[in-house]
Amino acid sequence: MALTAADGHITLEITDDGHGSPATTRRSGLANIEKRATIRGGTSEFRSSSSGTVVRWRVPYFLTPSTRTENGLNL
Repeated sequence: MALTAADGHITLEITDDGHGSPATTRRSGLANIEKRATIRGGTSEFRSSSSGTVVRWRVPYFLTPSTRTENGLNL
């Protein structure tokens, strides 16, 4: 796991060296991660293969007033 802050963004990356996740695995938690990143003006990424899995979540340090309004956030 790595947490970095650079270029105006916070990035959380979680990796493992397991066997990956089968295509039939329920992914509602990953959809929630993606939704939360999008609401905050960021991105999420999920990669799984036979050599392991990577989950990356990246969001801006600060939300602009327009980002707050567009996404219905009251911060």
